Amino acid sequence: MSQRKAKLALSPNGRVLLALWSRGVKELTTTEIKQATGDWPKDAIGKYAGLVPAWLFMAVQQANAPRKSVKLSPL
Repeated sequence: MSQRKAKLALSPNGRVLLALWSRGVKELTTTEIKQATGDWPKDAIGKYAGLVPAWLFMAVQQANAPRKSVKLSPL
């Protein structure tokens, strides 16, 4: 196991990120990411920025980004 992965394995959130990482960029969905990390504090992923691949860091940030709600009016 690489040193980065060993450091991730030391914390519960790190182990979640390891599991997501192991799914791979082609297999991982935003729904899975949201289910796994949606209840984390806003700044939690930042603690792992140097330990996870850039694609995973960006994917977690995007999956948990606030979405704007738009009121649709009838035509």
